[in-house]
Amino acid sequence: MASDAEEEDRFGFSVCISGNYAIVGAVYNDDNGSKSGSAYIFKQLDNSWTEQIKLLASNGDKGDRFGKSVAISENYAIVGSFTDYNGSSSGSVYIFKKAEDTWIEQKELHASDAEGLDYFGTSVAISKDYIIVGASGNDDNGKDSGSAYIFRRDVNNWIEESKLLASDGVRNDNFGKSVSIYEEYAIVGTEIVNLGSQGSAYIFKRAILDEPAWIEQKVLTASNGSQYDRFGYSVSISKSYAFVGTYGNSVYSYKHSLLNEKPILAVFTQYKELTSDAGTISINIANMGTGSMKWSAASDVEWLTINSGNQGVDSGLIDISYEQNKWNDRKAIITITSPDAVNSPQYIRVLQSKTVLLASDGAEGNAFGSSVDIESDYAIVGATNDDVNGYRSGSAYIFAIVGGTWVEQSKLIPSDGAELDLFGCSVSISGNYAIVGAYQDDDVGKIQALLIFLREMVIFGWNRKNSYPLKVIVVLVFQFQYPVIMPL
Repeated sequence: MASDAEEEDRFGFSVCISGNYAIVGAVYNDDNGSKSGSAYIFKQLDNSWTEQIKLLASNGDKGDRFGKSVAISENYAIVGSFTDYNGSSSGSVYIFKKAEDTWIEQKELHASDAEGLDYFGTSVAISKDYIIVGASGNDDNGKDSGSAYIFRRDVNNWIEESKLLASDGVRNDNFGKSVSIYEEYAIVGTEIVNLGSQGSAYIFKRAILDEPAWIEQKVLTASNGSQYDRFGYSVSISKSYAFVGTYGNSVYSYKHSLLNEKPILAVFTQYKELTSDAGTISINIANMGTGSMKWSAASDVEWLTINSGNQGVDSGLIDISYEQNKWNDRKAIITITSPDAVNSPQYIRVLQSKTVLLASDGAEGNAFGSSVDIESDYAIVGATNDDVNGYRSGSAYIFAIVGGTWVEQSKLIPSDGAELDLFGCSVSISGNYAIVGAYQDDDVGKIQALLIFLREMVIFGWNRKNSYPLKVIVVLVFQFQYPVIMPL
């Protein structure tokens, strides 16, 4: 628990873990005034987690809700304060940098076009030199349509690089409700879009590594979405996978393979749709230049083979053959895009919906997917309304990739869980550790509780490691297969 825990601090409202460090938001802490908020950093040493420092905004004030969102990676910690900035709720984000055994506030971020009630800082995430910040109340596409901002580190300064908007955004979307970033990919959730709050999520990619443009690649929606799903309530992206959570009770898996991203040749913009029947399609490619060209499909796209009848000169056809699609109600899309210029970047994308994932013991109303996080081959999913220890006591599930498929590995339940704990309201996973918040746990006078689990070195073994008192929703899985080989 927090060393100075008090009732209703909501310690654990937000959590993030990376390596040997974890950060926990206490959004209602009162150190800088009522509901001004704070965050705590814990450090792991010899499998024990110890509070290292309490973070406060240098200019914090009542109602700021500092700690609404948190992120941590390597030497940087990020804390969102979405109702900050002189009472206007335009919002702000604070960056802290590790300096030996302490953390120093380095910079306060604001949107360059900040306005009241933008709620900049609703969500935050960090990956290396990039930060993404959600502003769910921004009005560029109509009132509360939402936006997100990308910041890039330049030595010791952080520069606003791009503002992200949904291509089909409208009022009340709350785009930016959730965000995540991994290297050149970012994902932004919007839980309200479409009739009946079905929701959606958006994938963005940094266009060229040395340029600041971030381009919307794909709008993700649930193939069988229904009213009030709130698809996009939570999102996470890491390496080959992205998760999109809804406030429902199932999980959809999508696979996205990038087969080439080298500036080798020019192509015409084309979209080819593959049905569930076996067959072959052809794609025109222009100005191939001299030399031979090899195509290789990702090894996990078992039904897809690519053959080239061209050995290097001028325009030609690329034949793409595929076996029968194992998922008869699904389809794949191959996309090739490029400006009409020689030697400009182009992409071949395969998007294939895969399977529906469910909690093995899931029930209606469990809110499986209320929080999600993913790292490498492991993922954690919160189910805040699970009644396993009483009404809405909550739980969390660990999934792992086994033979190319997501398999439920373990269900995490606190031994002292009770009704209305909302265990699973916030989750994070890194290496051998998973952290789960239960911000309404009241075993210590509503000071709240947090559990940290350690993955033992045995198959499917997740055991509870430490517990600290503190108060901290269907999941879609998208896979990205990084390149490949298409050399001249």
